[in-house]
Amino acid sequence: MKKKWRALMLTVLAAIFVLVACGQQGGNAASSSGSQATSSTDTSEKTSSSSNKLKIVTTFYPMTALTQAVAGDHAEISTMIKGNTEAHDYEPSAQDIAALQEADVFVYNSEDMEGWVEDTLKTVANKNLKVIEAADEVEEMSGDVMTIDGKTATHEDLEAEEHHEDGDHHDHDDDDDIDHHADPHTWLDPVNAQMEVTEIANELAEVDPTNAKSYKDNANAFNQKLQKLADDFASATKDAKTKTFVTQHAAFNYLAHRYGLTQVAVTGVSDNMEPSAQRMAEVQDYLKKNNTTYMFVQEGTSDQLAKSLTEGTNTKISTLNSMETFSNDDELTGDGFLQKMQDNLEHLKLVLN
Repeated sequence: MKKKWRALMLTVLAAIFVLVACGQQGGNAASSSGSQATSSTDTSEKTSSSSNKLKIVTTFYPMTALTQAVAGDHAEISTMIKGNTEAHDYEPSAQDIAALQEADVFVYNSEDMEGWVEDTLKTVANKNLKVIEAADEVEEMSGDVMTIDGKTATHEDLEAEEHHEDGDHHDHDDDDDIDHHADPHTWLDPVNAQMEVTEIANELAEVDPTNAKSYKDNANAFNQKLQKLADDFASATKDAKTKTFVTQHAAFNYLAHRYGLTQVAVTGVSDNMEPSAQRMAEVQDYLKKNNTTYMFVQEGTSDQLAKSLTEGTNTKISTLNSMETFSNDDELTGDGFLQKMQDNLEHLKLVLN
């Protein structure tokens, strides 16, 4: 049902955009200045008369950061999904449709992550729009995650649980535009991130051959930094005494698999509701029996639930950043991405040693 509703809403938004655009064109024709109209809500939008830079729209933070690392000064990049909005269930706005109508390039991670992209693109009448799926060459992994109960939960199970606990009774059986059995968090592995950077560079070079060498040089330089990060992860995990980490947000399958770690998810709890006494006791029992030194929560979210769950144990609280959301203070650059990955490594070292 949600896919059908989304498609209907996108069609309505597209129709609204066409009507608004026609009105703007009429106004512009009567204007003595003859300037091309631009959206006041999209500060990064450029016109052909004011800039030769590519206009690139990205979906969310990792795509913006990796694209910036490749494009450098040759593009103006705007990000669709801002703040604490989740990329999984994002509903594009009329402004998003308008931005895609005017863009040269659209970069998203994958169908597994942004399942709404296919329907969105059907409403965009921009035949020259280059669509880049950054993770196209990345081998996808199962979304199966080990839980503190010793069971295996699928990504679909975890998503359904989060929606239910948030009061969203979304029927995932109807949401056939997303493969919930695949883990979509590809960018959190620095080796996969290199593949995504290369994909973006190759595609931008096709769109803008004049600056093709610059894109590929930028990609090579940034991938060297990512490889250094990958080497740092390998060194830190190679002889680690503990290779299991506990997290509330199970987004790190690719990273764990790359470096021989085991991610264990805390399930049956939610930031939006008080856990039952029984569930709290079960989590605390696991933490005590396994001498869990740290529980990781998502960067930028409240740690109140984690404090309740770790009460009476020796488990401390730290953060890992999946980069699915970002704040106004975050640096929307490749260097910003690297710093967040480095922070994740430093935090993981707390349990590895």
